[in-house]
Amino acid sequence: MDNATVLLIMAGASGLGVIVSMVAALLMLRWRRRLIDQHAEVTELKEELRALCAGAVGADERVGRVEQRTRRLKERQERLESRDNGERLYAQAIRMARNGAGVDELISVCGLSSSEADLIVMMHRLDEAS
Repeated sequence: MDNATVLLIMAGASGLGVIVSMVAALLMLRWRRRLIDQHAEVTELKEELRALCAGAVGADERVGRVEQRTRRLKERQERLESRDNGERLYAQAIRMARNGAGVDELISVCGLSSSEADLIVMMHRLDEAS
């Protein structure tokens, strides 16, 4: 092999090395850009996740307040219904006493205590006397 051929082969190898280095540099630049884009996307997703978590916490607190209010309203309704039932029982007991029912009958039918039944019968007798 003569010197010109050797120089030509060396020049070709050097040129090929430069081309390979340039391709590698371009690939590295492309990968770096992708990595930067992916990092930006991950950062954006993290922010969205934080916002969703904060919203979920706020929604959970609101649901808790609504549940508390619902329980309070239910308890209040039950108290009112209980009071209405009690008033109806007393009205029934008074009607029964006016129709001549005794203490034992008021206790068994209306579920009154003996002192409540006694009081209603006494009041009824007072009404009859006047």
